[in-house]
Amino acid sequence: IRRVQNPSLYQQYAAKRKEISTRNRKNPEQWLWHGTYPDTVKKIINNGFNRSYCGKHGTSCGAGVYFAVHASYSLGYCSADSNGCKHMFSVQVATGDVCQGNSSLLVLPPKLGAGGHVTYDSASDNPSNPVIFVIFHDSQAYPAYHIILR
Repeated sequence: IRRVQNPSLYQQYAAKRKEISTRNRKNPEQWLWHGTYPDTVKKIINNGFNRSYCGKHGTSCGAGVYFAVHASYSLGYCSADSNGCKHMFSVQVATGDVCQGNSSLLVLPPKLGAGGHVTYDSASDNPSNPVIFVIFHDSQAYPAYHIILR
């Protein structure tokens, strides 16, 4: 387990988390999991998560970056490197107010009762009992720990 040290990336995340927490004080942040390919580990550590890569494993809840509540779920999205190691991240994610995701979601919809001016903060497979979360702003997640599994 390696702690990620990227102050610039963390500052971006902290600003986005603060913005979300002013609108949603009850549960603005969660620790979630993200499994990845070996060739993307350094990109995530150096630049954070990037929606441009979405769709490698489908977009059942929208065209964003996916995170799981359980590490075992994310492990299914890892592939081994040349040494047989798999790579995952333990991630701080500013999930905020969550809506139901769907495969045609490109941006988050306006929150119900908010007059169309405020959108949800993330999407999920099931907002009342989520297994996965999807974010649509790259700065909404910080890869806090890189985990190498043998």
